[in-house]
Amino acid sequence: MPKAHNNIRRLVIVCICSLMFSGCSSIKFPWVYRINVQQGNILDKEDIDQLEFGMTKRQVQYVMGSPMLIDTFNQDRWTYYYSRRDGKGNTRKRQLTLHFEEDKYVRHEGDITPSNENKKVERSLNDEEAHATEQALKATEKKKKAAF
Repeated sequence: MPKAHNNIRRLVIVCICSLMFSGCSSIKFPWVYRINVQQGNILDKEDIDQLEFGMTKRQVQYVMGSPMLIDTFNQDRWTYYYSRRDGKGNTRKRQLTLHFEEDKYVRHEGDITPSNENKKVERSLNDEEAHATEQALKATEKKKKAAF
């Protein structure tokens, strides 16, 4: 009987120790499968490249999906966030923040951005600046003529 009692005691101690050690996150058993964990919006380069300055919020939402975070205090700032942790504990994070003015996409920031920076908008802004400069020069010439 004492042998059986000792065997049961050892079994109980081994079970308790196994349960205690399995709860420790620093101990990783090689036979335990750990899943990949994805969170947030999957940020595909193809989707991001479809973004163009001047798109409405509705168009951006159609291309990118619903944002992960819409700032409560600034409704014109949308944040798309994606993280992926593989079974080995390696984590990859991506973030893209889009800014809107008057319901139009005007700028972005983050660690992933559209590769086709919309040249049309930049060109139109440059045209507007050139037009404003031209108007200022004409106004200056009129003042000079009026002074003489």
